Amino acid sequence: MSHPLSTGVISSTLVSVGSDLSHRPLGTFDKSLIASSTSLCALLASPIASILADKLGRKTAILVADVLFVLGALWQAFATSVAGMIGGRSVVGLAIGAASLVVPMWVLRNWIW
Repeated sequence: MSHPLSTGVISSTLVSVGSDLSHRPLGTFDKSLIASSTSLCALLASPIASILADKLGRKTAILVADVLFVLGALWQAFATSVAGMIGGRSVVGLAIGAASLVVPMWVLRNWIW
């Protein structure tokens, strides 16, 4: 899964961002919000993903998570502000929360049957 990669990559990236996301160097609070928004949204997305998987099916829920991964990555790539980066990281967090819950259920179900 990409969750460890997503959280690990941002720690080294924040060091080199400098003032690219704002007209001043990033403060500790900015870095904390950027780094933690992914985990918070992953936590919030898991219960929602279980309902989505029950209503639409596991495969559809995985496809929704895939779309969120792509949208979040594009959002981060084109972010020009701290708020934009937090938004992109939050969307990726939603994808991580959904995928972390639904993919193991889908794999187990397909492996057993």
